[in-house]
Amino acid sequence: MNKMKYFYRKIIGKLTFITDSIFFKFYKKCFIFRFSYPQKIYWTKMALNIDKEWGTMKHDYAILEKILLFIKPKYILDFGCGSGRLFPLYQEKRIEEVVGQDISKKALAIAKIRYQLNSTPPPIFTLTNKDIFKLPTNHFDLIISNRVLQHIFPNKIEKVINKLTKLSDKIYINEMSDSDYSNKTFYLFKHNYEKLFNQYGFDLIQKGKIENQTWCLFSRKSFYKNER
Repeated sequence: MNKMKYFYRKIIGKLTFITDSIFFKFYKKCFIFRFSYPQKIYWTKMALNIDKEWGTMKHDYAILEKILLFIKPKYILDFGCGSGRLFPLYQEKRIEEVVGQDISKKALAIAKIRYQLNSTPPPIFTLTNKDIFKLPTNHFDLIISNRVLQHIFPNKIEKVINKLTKLSDKIYINEMSDSDYSNKTFYLFKHNYEKLFNQYGFDLIQKGKIENQTWCLFSRKSFYKNER
């Protein structure tokens, strides 16, 4: 009788372990889905509010004008372009081609309507919410990322940086850092960008502040050495 009780307890214990493991895996998948996919929904819902608050700001135009003068890019990737806040600058400087990529279709729709894109080129604007990382290596002369990388999860940021560094030799970023005096939140992270870019062969060649925001310009090491 005792042997039978021990046998049943052992079976029940194994079944409990298996069911707990299955439940944990299911919960883990639900957790990942809950905190990754909704980003697209969140930014789409927030598109109008974000555009209303920041869509016409030009506080960083002076710095970006200097960057454009320094690099003289023909092809630019505006990574996380939103509703096209920087598009008037590209038009003014007559950049030949700009790819505006954003996760929110609504934000891209605002940009298309507001700036009547491609009605009076240059630039030639291409708007997309698709994966742009399949483009050829060094496809762009410059990548601009304004308050975008800070929203990427810590476990994914390295992969994104790696892909960006394959698309251009020059990358300008203005992302959350210690100078912002802001705390990390669910969709807002402080990453070590200098370390991340350095491990993919990029040096920090320029750095400055716009009010309490810190901007950085990274260049591929071999490219920057040849320039000097």
